[in-house]
Amino acid sequence: MLDLYLCHAPTDREVAAKVHSRLERAGARVWLEQGDSIPEVWDGGLSSTAILLLLSPDAVPPRLNREEWEPLLAHVAGNAAPPIGSILLSECAYPKLLGRKDFHRWDGDRPEQTLRAIEGWALSLDPQSESHTFVPARLPWFEGRQSELEALWMALVDQAGTVILSSDSPGSGKTSLAQEFARAAGGQFRDVLWIECGGRSRVSIAGELAVQLDARLQGGGEEWIAALGRVIDSHRLLIVLDDVTGDIPVVPAPEGRASLLITTRMPIEDAISVAPVETFPDQFETAIDPQDEPLWEAMSVCGPLGFPLEFAARIAGITDGDARAACQRLTDRRWIDPVDAGGSRFRLSARGGAAWQSEAARVRHAEELNKTFAAWRSQPDRCRVLLAEMESAFQWTLVSDWNLAVRLAGRAFGFLSGEGRLHEAVELYSELRDAARARQDLQVAEDCSAELAWLQDDSGDIRRRAVSGGQLALDFFVDLNVEM
Repeated sequence: MLDLYLCHAPTDREVAAKVHSRLERAGARVWLEQGDSIPEVWDGGLSSTAILLLLSPDAVPPRLNREEWEPLLAHVAGNAAPPIGSILLSECAYPKLLGRKDFHRWDGDRPEQTLRAIEGWALSLDPQSESHTFVPARLPWFEGRQSELEALWMALVDQAGTVILSSDSPGSGKTSLAQEFARAAGGQFRDVLWIECGGRSRVSIAGELAVQLDARLQGGGEEWIAALGRVIDSHRLLIVLDDVTGDIPVVPAPEGRASLLITTRMPIEDAISVAPVETFPDQFETAIDPQDEPLWEAMSVCGPLGFPLEFAARIAGITDGDARAACQRLTDRRWIDPVDAGGSRFRLSARGGAAWQSEAARVRHAEELNKTFAAWRSQPDRCRVLLAEMESAFQWTLVSDWNLAVRLAGRAFGFLSGEGRLHEAVELYSELRDAARARQDLQVAEDCSAELAWLQDDSGDIRRRAVSGGQLALDFFVDLNVEM
């Protein structure tokens, strides 16, 4: 845990309490040290992660001399650990060396600006915050929407809250607004989790959240969902659920630490209505270059709000190098937009959202996923990032190619079971079983029921099992780190 040592004068306890509350919500453990002057008490924090000084006339009496400040100044000048930050509450005779680095001014009228800066500084010192699950790409064309962005900062950064961006108009900019906010405000959170939700079930979204949180969950049905909610509430997270089309699996508790940002086309009470503003200048009106059409056709059948470029390239049957070059041209002309800063994921832009999907491309999409999940034991990472694509392909094959639907579901079921994602595995095979019964395919229905019986008890909850081979009996629970 991040330990912060906060030094302040007795008269500054009100501001100290505000800083303390903000940093504790971020997951830090804050030690308050009150003293007559900063030089008297600062070194009590030398074993902490960082030291924060509140500078005021009472904390920095003018009678102090250079000799009394010398140990603190030598520590700062030598960039020694732990690092020291300062907040100037009001003008006083503080040593100017303190103002050279990690120095902030308190604005009594707008304290949230300083609190945001201090929170970001503290989280930057925590090794657990160095690697975010999702780092959004910058959208170079994004501009305006300052009032909406500030509203998001106030609702999601200055407190733990939930905001819903709603518009039934495709291409209104909901996802772009969410992405720009996540990019700008990501440093205020220990992690940013981004889930593309279009067409996905509540169980599937919850399973994806559990994986990204590296959580170990047990129980069935609502018990499992509730356990996930408790994990979320205990961490300072920004969770973005993009394009929610059904029930929201988890809503952070008001007293928790996590913030939730949802985009949806559904009319939801108390949602922020996003008016369409995205336009495309004349230079973007050019048609797609013929050499880019294979990749564009492949992209059109992938998830419109996020797909791996390498997967689209496999569908198109082109090399990674050719795909990267075509992708750059499509991005420059705003047919697609980058999703992550690493350049691995893209989505159709507002102008590309109406892309025509060919039947042949849909077939290649499903067949490529079938091949991928056939190799789930040797390439589990590839399967993990393509689960949303698998769910989309499965729904399409249920209607268009029953035999392919059965094969794809069987391989995906094996992967989900092997990963310990049992709730998702049960949901997938339950849907296949029901579809088989409707088609009167009794063999497939019987096979699904037999597999489900291994995972579920009579009440429908995930079954607890004993481990064979003389080992101790263990609860058979979701373990997201162990391949079974």
